[in-house]
Amino acid sequence: MVKEAVSRHAAKSVAPAVACRLIRDAAADALRQKPLPRPYTLEPPIALEVDFQMTVMADMAELVPGSKRAGPRTVAYSHDDYREVFRAWRALYNLAGAV
Repeated sequence: MVKEAVSRHAAKSVAPAVACRLIRDAAADALRQKPLPRPYTLEPPIALEVDFQMTVMADMAELVPGSKRAGPRTVAYSHDDYREVFRAWRALYNLAGAV
């Protein structure tokens, strides 16, 4: 382990040179596994629901094309492509923060 959370804004971590060595060694060990682990994939459609703290945040997030209001403080989004869902999440998050 190269970093351990202490709080939301603080962590205990090893020196950068040590962290690089530990990460490099762990990656090499993982690549030596037989058979190689399969990447995790999500089956479409990929659905996202975000519960906001305030209704006005959901009002703003609902402006993302393709999103749907799922509750007073909840906005939902669904798509077959994970990258589009991720982009939508970023837009929901950014618009809600504009309040």
